[in-house]
Formats: sequence, C-alpha cells, structure tokens
Amino acid sequence: MFARRSYSIFASTMVLFIVACAGESAECPSGYCGKAVGMLYAEPGTLFPPIVQSADAQTVSNLIFFPLADIGDELNTKDPSTFVPRLARSWEFEDSLTLVFEMDPRATWHDGTPVTAHDVSFTFSVYMDTLLSVPARSSMESIDRVSARDDSTAVFEFNRWHTEQFYAATYQMQILPRHLLDSIPRDRLSAHSFTTNPIGSGPYRFVQWNPGQSIALTADTTFFLGRPGLPRIEWRFSNDANTIMTPLVSEDADILSTIVSPENVALAQRTAHLSTIRYPGGYYGYLAFNYVDQNNRTRPHPLFSDPDVRRAIAMAVDRGLVARTAHGDSATPPSQPATRLVGIYQEEVPVLEFDPAGARAILERAGWTDSDGDDVLDRDGRDLSFELLAPTSSNARLQSAAVITSLLAEVGIEVTQAQFDFGVFSERMINGDFDAYLGSWFVQPSAA
Repeated sequence: MFARRSYSIFASTMVLFIVACAGESAECPSGYCGKAVGMLYAEPGTLFPPIVQSADAQTVSNLIFFPLADIGDELNTKDPSTFVPRLARSWEFEDSLTLVFEMDPRATWHDGTPVTAHDVSFTFSVYMDTLLSVPARSSMESIDRVSARDDSTAVFEFNRWHTEQFYAATYQMQILPRHLLDSIPRDRLSAHSFTTNPIGSGPYRFVQWNPGQSIALTADTTFFLGRPGLPRIEWRFSNDANTIMTPLVSEDADILSTIVSPENVALAQRTAHLSTIRYPGGYYGYLAFNYVDQNNRTRPHPLFSDPDVRRAIAMAVDRGLVARTAHGDSATPPSQPATRLVGIYQEEVPVLEFDPAGARAILERAGWTDSDGDDVLDRDGRDLSFELLAPTSSNARLQSAAVITSLLAEVGIEVTQAQFDFGVFSERMINGDFDAYLGSWFVQPSAA
C-alpha cells in the first residue's frame, strides 16, 4: 500500500443528461420499443457492487442491483422517514441499537428466486470480508451483525448509537443473491464470472458485455415496483474525453450523465436535440502525492516526504484557474476535500492562497536553487522534477494537468505529464507506481 496526501483543486456541478426514446408508431404499436444508448468515459472493471469503485461502473451496476432503501431527494442521511423503500417495504428501530427491515414479498432476483432477508445477511458478510477490497467497509463499521429472523425480516445490530445508523445500513449495500454466490470461496469472488455476468434484483437485467465496446441491459418488465421507463439501455465506452460527445451530436447516443468540460457543455447547448441539466455535484478533484518512493517502498519519497515541497506546490497552483479551465463557471475551488452538497461543508476553512513568490521563497530556504541555469530548481544534484499521472478518459484532468504543469514551471518545478487510458492509470494508482496523480472523488451525502 502506498501512502498519499492530497489537496483539493476543484468541485464540479455540471452534468449533461439527455434521453431519446421511441414513442408509439407503426413499428412499435405498444410504444415500449427501441433502446437508449448511453456513453461512459471508461469501461467498468467489474459490475460486482462491493468492489465497484468507478462512477461509470456504478452507473451500470446500480441499474442491476438494488438496496434495501434509497436516500431521498433531500439527501437527508439522518431521518429514516425520508428514505424511499426498495427491497424493504418498511423498517423500524426496535431499540437504539436494533434496526429491523421487512422485505417486500414481491421482490425477486432476475432468475425468479425471491429476495429474502437471508440475502441481506449474506450481503453484509461479503461486504465485511477482509478477503475482498470493499471501499464501503469503513462506513459500515458501526454495524456489528446482520441476521435473518425469518425469510422476510432482516435485523441489523449496531455496536453504538449514531445519527446515521439507517444511512449506514442502506446507502452502502446493494443486496446480493446468496443462492448464487454462497458456494464461491470469498477469495475468488472478485474474479468470478458473476462480476461480469451478474444477476440482480433491480429494474434492469444484464444481457451482454462486449469487451472494449459496450454493455447491454434490458428492462425487467416484471419488476415489482413497475415496468422501467426505458425498454433497453446500451452503455458504450468512449475512453477518449475529446470525442465522447461525437455520438450524442450525431444522434448515435442519447445519454451522457457525468461531469463534462466547458467545451462539451457549449457544444451540447448549440445542438438542438440535446439538453443540459445543471445540479449540485458530489465530485471534487485533487492532486495526490505519493509519500513513498515507488522504486524502493522502504524509503520515503525523495520529494513529497518533505512538507516544504508539498506546501510550495500548493501555493504555486492557482486552484481557481484550474477550476475555470477544466469546468468553466460550473466549478469552484473548495476549501476542503468535500463539496457544498454535504451539510458539513464550511465556507471559512483556511486555505493556502495562491502565492508563487511565497512558494519560491519556501523552496529557496529549503535549499532548492537553479545552480545550472536550466530554469529547474535543484538540490544535491537532483532536479525538482516529478511525473504527474492523468487518465485520458478525463478531459478535465488532462486540462488541469496542463495548467498545473505551466504554473509549477513558473516557480522552477518541472512536471512531466504521463497520460494513460483509465485501466492503466487505475492500475498504476492502486499499485503506488506514481509520483503524483490527478484524481477525482465522489463525496457521499453524509454529514459524518
């Protein structure tokens, strides 16, 4: 595991969303025909909910799998009455540490098997199993045990009281089919064929995955909460932020639900058959530093283990310029690793102001000088130079990388840009094979 720290660069709120669907016609007398085509920036690595990490993968898997309850439009994480029933039709706290869900008897898996409380108990055991890398596990640590009182009653027992118990029990878990997965060893679950050929209980059934091209879903017309609005959805992978809008403009695609660049927003607004919807987003971007030397994991990073270097970089980057360049006026530089979407966001948190002269002074006091006149600071025979990773699937991060590279050059810091498709980028990031990278994170609507 590599060590890393980051500081926030931007938080974006612009999402482009459009759907085109066939209505009743001679070819479609029922009015329930055709398909919608959605664009994803990158191909998901998996559709298995516990280990899904990318927003693109979540976009697809959340249509296939279902939670016990969904957070309401108010994004209130504390009041269970504001949540929307899903696989559970009702719930109550028997006492301050015991939460009981009654399952909806109409809910079934896509193979026709009923969804039961035993699936809920099994799902919790999977999410908490340390043989799997589950991002949500830390958010569920207040839950001691989940059991099935009977087929229709799931019981959550907490180890402590807190205001977001219901949120912890519902938002973090997409329920899994015990009858299909309980015989698979946990250490093999992540690589099992189920992760790319799933059977869920949500409004859409998985149909086909064409590697490198698309994932096809079809509506579950027997879905217990009503027939989904779109009969079929095909998600196509772009892997190129610069051309992801092309299929939408040419009417070969219908949906793009993600953060987009100012240029793409302007393009959509100029295109008659596209519509844009702006709403508060939960994403923020950040620059992450590796604290460990990736060439020798037993040693600290030769640059970023030094707080003076990190502070100087933070002061040399104009976060407002980065935000405007990458997202136009739809983004603002936050004062913390969060967005204004969450209730705990504080407007007055102190930040390091843009001060390139101050950054240069810090580095000079730390012994960094341009001894050879090449406009790059050096110390003890080492240039103040590092590699910055960014995924080619994110135009915002590519633009941010260009701005950061230019700004740091002004204070004598050399940045080499390394741009890869998302699969390679993600692998290098996870393995700690980087100096620094530009990432983005979706902030949960939690006040904790």
